[in-house]
Amino acid sequence: VTEDLRRKNDPRYRLLLNRYGDADFSSFAMENPEQAQMKGILIVFLQGKLCHVAACHTTFEDLVDHTFGNINADRCYCDGDETACRINSLVTAFRDTPVIWIHELEDDHAIDAAVTDLRNRYLKVPAA
Repeated sequence: VTEDLRRKNDPRYRLLLNRYGDADFSSFAMENPEQAQMKGILIVFLQGKLCHVAACHTTFEDLVDHTFGNINADRCYCDGDETACRINSLVTAFRDTPVIWIHELEDDHAIDAAVTDLRNRYLKVPAA
């Protein structure tokens, strides 16, 4: 239904999508297999601005390759993953520039403390 509305240039299809659900997306993955198996903090930094900070308690491969780097249609709907759509669209728009930075940490409490601190100091409004 959504694709039919979009093909007909019917703007009502946007009512079904989250704020970033109609952006340009691409697929991307961690380049370093060793780092992909680590966990810690993921930072999206673009044009001198901190855009997003995420705690990664599993592996960077899970967060980058399977969440942010792989957008499917379900993530674009209003009840989908708006954050993943946003991050992917930023990486896609600035694909020639390093956008995602990672900091490896093993301790889950240290990960959460660092993410909270960075969000409070630099994002003003903690991200979901």
